[in-house]
Amino acid sequence: MMDTQTYVSEMTLKFIKGVEPLDKFDDYVKQVKSFGIDEVTANYQHAIERLNKR
Repeated sequence: MMDTQTYVSEMTLKFIKGVEPLDKFDDYVKQVKSFGIDEVTANYQHAIERLNKR
């Protein structure tokens, strides 16, 4: 997750400052997904659901 957090933080600033064009946003999303963010999100969602059932 640290690599993902670092990448997201850096790219967010680049997009906001205009250093990175928004045309590259789809590539950014692909890169974040390659880090396995969908699996992490699913794990967090399952944990929240288990917690809410208590």
